[in-house]
Amino acid sequence: MKFGSRIQALFALLLSLSTIARAQGPRRVLFVTPVDQNGQPVAGLSADDFDVRELGDSCTIVRVDPANEPMRIVLLVDNSTAASRAVVDIRNGVQAFLDGLPADDEVALATIAGQFRVRVQPTSDRQKLKDGASLIFPENGSSPALVDGLVESDRRFLQRTERRWPVFVIVTTDGPQGVGIREEEFNRFARDVVSRGVTAHAFVLFPRQRVALQMAEILARSTGGEYATLAATTGLPDRLRALASRLADDHKRMAETYRVEYTSRLRNPTSEVAVVVNRPGTKVQVAPDRRKQNR
Repeated sequence: MKFGSRIQALFALLLSLSTIARAQGPRRVLFVTPVDQNGQPVAGLSADDFDVRELGDSCTIVRVDPANEPMRIVLLVDNSTAASRAVVDIRNGVQAFLDGLPADDEVALATIAGQFRVRVQPTSDRQKLKDGASLIFPENGSSPALVDGLVESDRRFLQRTERRWPVFVIVTTDGPQGVGIREEEFNRFARDVVSRGVTAHAFVLFPRQRVALQMAEILARSTGGEYATLAATTGLPDRLRALASRLADDHKRMAETYRVEYTSRLRNPTSEVAVVVNRPGTKVQVAPDRRKQNR
């Protein structure tokens, strides 16, 4: 089976994942928005106020806390030879994206020409990020190393990040990959980011139906992120500006939401999950993960 066919099969599998794998048993996360009889958010709730049931059976609640943490965004930018004619639009797009984000969100800026390279460490300092973006130039003779960039940036900036909402924003060409595609490594990576609730948004420039396009689509669609291809890159700044606006709106909605982590009684996820808030007159809106709630 060709790699493209295999990752399409992986795509179907990833769409069914919502488990947080733990040694002591499957833990899962629900994002719950409690409202009163007037539709207003209910604040000040704790684990004792929630009851989670799967197929009618009560589950052990591990933790409940507000889901309003800032985002940590890894912005991966392709500056390979294939991106050389788009570099001005890429710089302008990064600037537009930064202008639209909430002020307390952190961004790490990195490029993937030939190899993964950190341009700016995670920071909320917008001027530092803009200065870093202005220094992005194409590296002639290079190819994008998308898999390396995803795996390494996740390891450095997202895997062990507490109290941050992890997000990838990928701007890449569909050019030939500079490093051989390591299918098993990509599969493991994709499963892991889905299970951890990472959101990935991807914009593929000059699409040519290569593997890079398929990988970007799988990550975006399986995590509930935005995915787009652009044959003409002049529209990239507007697309990134719109994405920043969407993320800002998502951030506002999450201020009214609780993250409820519980131990499941079931081996596989189920849609038969009920959540009750033990306060008179309170109703809840439930999403199995943050991505579905904000779509």
